[in-house]
Amino acid sequence: SSSHITLVPGAMGPLALNPKTGTALVLIPPITEKDQYAFCGTTPEPGVYLLSVFGSEPPKKIVLDTPDYAYVFNDLAYWSPEANLFFLATKDGVYTIDLGGKVTLTDIPNVYYGDNSFPAIHPKSSPDGREWAIYSAQGMGIASADQPFRPIFQGAVDDVLWSPDGSALYFVSDNRLYRAAVGEYPPVEIAGPIPPEDSSQKWQLEWVRP
Repeated sequence: SSSHITLVPGAMGPLALNPKTGTALVLIPPITEKDQYAFCGTTPEPGVYLLSVFGSEPPKKIVLDTPDYAYVFNDLAYWSPEANLFFLATKDGVYTIDLGGKVTLTDIPNVYYGDNSFPAIHPKSSPDGREWAIYSAQGMGIASADQPFRPIFQGAVDDVLWSPDGSALYFVSDNRLYRAAVGEYPPVEIAGPIPPEDSSQKWQLEWVRP
């Protein structure tokens, strides 16, 4: 019979999926006595795994630069079709993981995690997949496979959107819309303040064809 996964709620952390290949990045937290988990008939070690949702390949545990990695609540996993990479945002930084399991860590300055508890860190790849914006409630920076994190903005960033041609980065902070041209990425306010109808709402950017 083919490999399969049986999950019980509470036994799995975030999951990111490449829909074309059926490859998933899965975060497994430490199992408690209350958790029930079946993973190809055995209980897996906590950690990060690549697996096929079709069961065509055995799960592969990913070795991170932090050997004692343990999933925490704000860790987030993403699949980027532009970069053809998985992103794993953790308290240690942002990992990129390719489909073969190769891992690269981008260090993020501690200030981007806040003083008391680290906020969610969100990576968003450029259209050509060569660079990615990494933002949080503390600010934003730019990184790539061969360039370290470079801060470009301080302050809470609600959403980020690359222009379709990759020439600029748009983002919202404090209900103001900014544009940062590729290269030095100088942020320029182009609209705002634009208060939302509901103060509890967050802005979400998207391109609309005329």
